[in-house]
Amino acid sequence: MKGKIHDINEKYALIKLPDGRTMNMKVENLPSNVKKGHEIHLTGEIPPSME
Repeated sequence: MKGKIHDINEKYALIKLPDGRTMNMKVENLPSNVKKGHEIHLTGEIPPSME
């Protein structure tokens, strides 16, 4: 699944998912050169929507 970095600070990044949800991710789990607006490929389990 792909996500777009919506906001980022020194510890966390807010990732916007294609279905409109957002998730927090620790910056240490991201490549060092990502910036706000970059699209990243997410691996692993993304929980299903609770709707």
